[in-house]
Amino acid sequence: MFSVGRAVFAAERPYHQVLTGLGAAELNVQDLFRRVSWDDVAGCFAQLYPDDIENLEGLKKVFNQVRTCAPVTDPQEMMVSIDLVQDEDERWYDVYGRVPGERERCTFELCLYREWAGFLVDEKLLQQMSPREIVSHMLREMTFYGYSDEDILAQRQEIENLLVV
Repeated sequence: MFSVGRAVFAAERPYHQVLTGLGAAELNVQDLFRRVSWDDVAGCFAQLYPDDIENLEGLKKVFNQVRTCAPVTDPQEMMVSIDLVQDEDERWYDVYGRVPGERERCTFELCLYREWAGFLVDEKLLQQMSPREIVSHMLREMTFYGYSDEDILAQRQEIENLLVV
């Protein structure tokens, strides 16, 4: 079991596919990834993050993994949100999670790809950005510590070791 903010990842519930626009109100990350093509996402990613395109093959690997994994459904129904943040010198996209009805934000950098796949996508976000934009921002966040679950697990271990000392 591992927690990020207040989100705890361990319990798995049976996966059910939900589709926005077809009568259901919720869409999870895996469903969103399945609605876009890699070519569309790669082109959008290159426009949004031209300095970060050196590992498109690594991004493609993560993209396909999220599309095909067995997602972990978060019992808190964590929602992925993205905000544009601007200060005097720079602007960036903040990808974060929030539990509906709560104000606290949670970080996702240390989540495994199957955990990401089970998070819900904020419905407001779907009205503000195209699916390929959302997926591009998520991929950048997902790969903050590397391009495999092993990279993420190693970073988790490193942080846990610092906390224990």
